[in-house]
Amino acid sequence: MANYVKFIRGTPSAYENLQIKEADTLYFISEATSTIGKLYIGDKLISSETSQEDLKFYLKNLEDVDITGAK
Repeated sequence: MANYVKFIRGTPSAYENLQIKEADTLYFISEATSTIGKLYIGDKLISSETSQEDLKFYLKNLEDVDITGAK
């Protein structure tokens, strides 16, 4: 069985309002007008100063990634 990780982008307030932060989900959290944010996997902080360019680099280098429908 394959393991899947979801990716969700949102604002800090939207992240804080989540009752459950799923352990198999990457959350890129930033203000709507910012290109710098925090990266979490579930409720664990991975990076506190992640740029969108850094994020693209990290995601590009993952294996077996299905980006169907990603924007």
